Amino acid sequence: MQRLTVLIIADAEDEVIYRSLEMKGVRFERCALQEAVDRLIREKADVIVLDCGHRVWTGLSTMRQIKEIYQDVPVIFLTDMSSEDAAINAFKIGAREYFKKPVNFFELKQSLEHLLEIKQAANSFLDTGTGAQSSPCITSVTSDKPQNILDVIAFIEANLLSPLELNALAEKACLSKFHFCRIFKRYIGMNPMKFVASLRIERAKELLKKEGLTVSSVANAVGFRDMSNFIRQFKKVTGVTPRTYRGTFRTNPAPNTVDTLQSSSIEQ
Repeated sequence: MQRLTVLIIADAEDEVIYRSLEMKGVRFERCALQEAVDRLIREKADVIVLDCGHRVWTGLSTMRQIKEIYQDVPVIFLTDMSSEDAAINAFKIGAREYFKKPVNFFELKQSLEHLLEIKQAANSFLDTGTGAQSSPCITSVTSDKPQNILDVIAFIEANLLSPLELNALAEKACLSKFHFCRIFKRYIGMNPMKFVASLRIERAKELLKKEGLTVSSVANAVGFRDMSNFIRQFKKVTGVTPRTYRGTFRTNPAPNTVDTLQSSSIEQ
C-alpha cells in the first residue's frame, strides 16, 4: 500500500513545532503558505495541516483554492486569531478541524491520526477495486456494500454542509426513492436522512468541545439551518441538549500546559 503523505503548510519559524506530529509510516512534507497551491498542483497530499498564523483571511483563501483542486483532501486549519467568523468560514469552505493556537498537542495529533486512519481505510478499498471515490466514513464502509451506496456515502460526506435531499441521493444511486431507502437501510442500518443527521451530530459533538463557537454557530457549521431542529436532533442522538453536552466538557480541568504547543511564544 502506498505511503500516506501529510503536508504541513506553515511559516519556517513554526515548522519546528510540527516535528512532534511525525509518525511511523507517514511521509511529512512542509511548505510556506504562499507556496501551498503550487506545491499541491504538482503533487497531491493525503492530509493537510494549514497553519496561517495571524493571516487568517489569506489562510481561508488558500484553503478555498486547495478545495477547488482537491475536494476530498481533509484540511486541519490553525490560526493565531480568535474569530468566530473565521471558524465558521473555515468549516464552510471544508475544514475537517479548526484549532485556535496555542493548541493542545494531544488533540491535534489525535485529529491527524483519525484523518489518516480514514484515508488509509479508503485507500484499502481503492487498492482492491471496491472503494468509493473519496474518503468514506470508516464505520460505514465495508467491502460488502454496493458501489452505488458507497458513492452516495462519499457524496454525503463531501457535501455535508450543503442542503441534502432524498431525491438527489436516490438519483446519485440511480435508484427510485423507495428502492434507494430500502437498500441503504439494509446495508447501513438506518435510512439515508437519518444517516446524514447522525454524521452532522457527530461533527457537532466535536465542535462543541472547542472554545469560541456558540451553539448556533456550531449548528450552522455542520449544516443545520434551523436551530430548533438541530437541538431536537442532537437530543434524540445524545439524550441531552447541545448546551448541556458542552457543559460536561467545560467543567473538566484544563489540559496540562506541557501538552500545549506554545506557538504564540515564538517571535512573529
